[in-house]
Amino acid sequence: MNDSFLTDALSYISAPDPDAMLILRHDGGTRGKAPPRCGARRRLQSCEIPAVKYPNEKIALVRDEVARARRRMTAEAVEALVDAHGNDVGSSSPLRRSFSDVEGR
Repeated sequence: MNDSFLTDALSYISAPDPDAMLILRHDGGTRGKAPPRCGARRRLQSCEIPAVKYPNEKIALVRDEVARARRRMTAEAVEALVDAHGNDVGSSSPLRRSFSDVEGR
């Protein structure tokens, strides 16, 4: 995060557009804490999304996405999908794309 972005982010958070959404990602470090803390002081809506790192977390994520899409997958298919997408499995777009490629339940 550079100084220019930090200044702009803090300025925007102090007077946000009610019709816009700002998504920030903080991977750690002291400098990156300022925008989320500023948003919390202003009581802006926020959520914390933990990183999906381990195979069991990725499998759980895929199962949740499958259930949300009202689809069914065998355990072997879930594991194959996790293996195929690797670290990108945390993004739901590859999962949704995979669901749309196959007809049925």
